[in-house]
Amino acid sequence: MKRKTTMPVILRIMSIALLGILLSCTGRQKPAGESTEVNQEADAAQPAVEWVSLFDGETLEGWKRYNADEIGPLWKVDDGAIMCDGKGHGEGSPEFGGSLITVEKFGNFELELEWKISEGGNSGILYHVVEKPEYSHAYVTGPEF
Repeated sequence: MKRKTTMPVILRIMSIALLGILLSCTGRQKPAGESTEVNQEADAAQPAVEWVSLFDGETLEGWKRYNADEIGPLWKVDDGAIMCDGKGHGEGSPEFGGSLITVEKFGNFELELEWKISEGGNSGILYHVVEKPEYSHAYVTGPEF
């Protein structure tokens, strides 16, 4: 005689199977001392990470305008902050506008900053930007946060 399988039975079987999978994924507890030695060796092999300050609060040293040799008149330091006074110039203004980028190149990073923008402003932080003459703007090459 063939027995009909009902939905509650299927759900119970699936729940038991899922529980078994989850229990099998838990790691075994290592004997005391084993994990400590391994971690100490791994920590000793890793160089200490040092934060790099991108802005000294007084100058634009270490910065440049995207695809340009000079920063231009719109970017300045005012009261310890990097400021852009667009005066109606868009980012595409070749003689003035453009994104600021760091002179130094970075790979993986953690970024910590304070950022404010005027009401109605349009700005962001672009990263992993590629600077090449064939790209007219930084936002064409890197994601924006």
